Amino acid sequence: MRILHVCKHFYPRVTGVTSHVEHLSREQLASGHEVAVATWNEESRGHTPGALPVMRAKPGDREELARLMENFRPDVIHTHSIWDVSLAAARAARRLGRPYVVTTHGTCNLLETAYSLIPWTERLRWDVWRRRIFWPGLLRGAGAIIALNDLEQKDALEAGVAFDRILRIPNAVDVELFHPAGNGNGHRHAACAECFTVLFVGAMEKNKGIFEVIAAAATLRERLPQVRWVLCGDGPDLDRAFLAAAASGVTEVAVFMGRVERAKIPDLYQHADAAVAPSHREAFSTVLLEAMASGLPCIGTNVGGTPSIIDEDKTGFLIAQG
Repeated sequence: MRILHVCKHFYPRVTGVTSHVEHLSREQLASGHEVAVATWNEESRGHTPGALPVMRAKPGDREELARLMENFRPDVIHTHSIWDVSLAAARAARRLGRPYVVTTHGTCNLLETAYSLIPWTERLRWDVWRRRIFWPGLLRGAGAIIALNDLEQKDALEAGVAFDRILRIPNAVDVELFHPAGNGNGHRHAACAECFTVLFVGAMEKNKGIFEVIAAAATLRERLPQVRWVLCGDGPDLDRAFLAAAASGVTEVAVFMGRVERAKIPDLYQHADAAVAPSHREAFSTVLLEAMASGLPCIGTNVGGTPSIIDEDKTGFLIAQG
């Protein structure tokens, strides 16, 4: 089978969806399928999986993206969001007479944020055209909807998708890559044997809660000086986050790793004591799954799919947004 995955971002930019698409594609390749990814043309430096063909269109040019998808001649298109890439995917699928599948990855809920940030004239267009007509039509036209959590399933049902076309398939991780260190505290760096290391892995953007992490580091700096913070990721708010850390006086206890190669991520978990993911919105956090597979207690926001991952007071703690 020829399978085409479509997503807004792909390597070298690392997001939860990026990791999900790469892992799923790798498993499908190993099963003998022909697999490719279609996405926007972002910066080319950094890691891109070598065995996986990646087709890139000019950002925002849905017609070019649709043409690239048609040229691949897929048997099925699997799109990972309800944003503009999914509109192009649905267009290509209709032209080819092929089915498409949608995993929304929480983007239904992100519409609420976008809606609150745009002028009232645009809100009217979003509310009448996109939220009430376009997005529900996109979901209803899919051969299947993959819902990561209860809210996504509810959104699909309210859009008019038949119950038997909604599949509840949560995210997963490779437990051969992500597993606890074999010898307890033997994994700790000798240079900081008494430190307690808290790890943040994610996009450096406000939605992922990076500024809450920095505020927590500032709050704990004097009371718990042994706590160290490892902040791993790149994104639009990286410079602002670093300035916030400097202003809060936590640069001596917080290390910004920037973009880290995917192959090195498991080692970061094995050198940490806890993981935090204080996202404002989160469909089903792959980061928390990776941390828990690595044996770490987790702190996550009580939103989206996170309450389905963290067993409160047993495997970690749920906190309110902000």
